[in-house]
Amino acid sequence: MQRISGPPLAKAFLDKYFALSLADAFRAALDVYAKFGGWFFDLNGKETMGFSYKKFIAPLRVRCGVLGEACNQICRSPHFNYLKTLRDADKHDGLGGHRISISEISKRINIKLQKQAVIDLLKVEDCACKCIGDFQRLLETTANEIETWPLGFPSPNDRRTTIDDEGYVVWPEVDIPAD
Repeated sequence: MQRISGPPLAKAFLDKYFALSLADAFRAALDVYAKFGGWFFDLNGKETMGFSYKKFIAPLRVRCGVLGEACNQICRSPHFNYLKTLRDADKHDGLGGHRISISEISKRINIKLQKQAVIDLLKVEDCACKCIGDFQRLLETTANEIETWPLGFPSPNDRRTTIDDEGYVVWPEVDIPAD
């Protein structure tokens, strides 16, 4: 990545940019995985599913304990939590920016200016590599598990059709609410 005009981008900026992008991309990949899992296993809230314990992992454990536990291991891992904290800080707190707090007590004003800690890029890279390895194992486990349901997961919301004596498909009756 480089500028078309002006001074070249600093290596420190590029390293930080790509490390934070890697952390963000990993979290986004987990959200896509959760969306897939939510639809495959017909979980409540699948339309807005993300990778979280309460809304995805806990309900997934009920439908497929192996995958629920594999996701929970990722969620509880220290390298995942490091990347999650880093990503959340970048998205919500303005990672690397200064923090300013001002308080007024009686007739005094206290101003506190604090520079945020420097990001350990080697730790970000190490955690990201470990998370990618965990994710690859999760995908392999997922592939093995979904093979056990060749027609898809048997959801309680599934509807079965029948074929009548003349060879036509007979759809089940569905209650359609009145407008």
